[in-house]
Amino acid sequence: MPDWIPPAAFTAFILAFLTALYKFSYWRGEVDTDRKNFSKFMNETRQDIKGIFRRLPDPLVESASHVPLTKRGKRAAEQLDAYSWASRVAAEQADQVAGKKEFEVYSFCQEYVETAYRKDRHSETLAKVKEIAYEHGAQVSQVKNLLAVVLRDELFEVVLLAWATDRQS
Repeated sequence: MPDWIPPAAFTAFILAFLTALYKFSYWRGEVDTDRKNFSKFMNETRQDIKGIFRRLPDPLVESASHVPLTKRGKRAAEQLDAYSWASRVAAEQADQVAGKKEFEVYSFCQEYVETAYRKDRHSETLAKVKEIAYEHGAQVSQVKNLLAVVLRDELFEVVLLAWATDRQS
């Protein structure tokens, strides 16, 4: 051993180096364990979230660009007798939407449904809307949206039929 390194200092250095090496190894093992536990936690969380989504009911209205009804929405519309209601309203309101674009007709329908139910808060129809919402696990606003979609579709048919009749004349 060189004379310039005192034996006690060399021994202390070796012990410090070995201690640091041991602590680093221990620390790395802890980090690896934490990473494995975190991955396990993330997988469990992912499974829990998927389970929650599986238990959610289907919406009444799809969130596509032209907003069609789902199967559940069609059943709710039939129970609500929304198609005959929409036929009556469409016959009365067809002039209001003539010449409007599709999104404007849909906005008109949403406003019409909201206004109609705001005016008639204690009617049988609103009670039926609430009943259908309860039966299908939906909110009243979702059922109103369903009515707006049915009304929009009926208005399109009435306006298209009027347009076709005008062209034939």
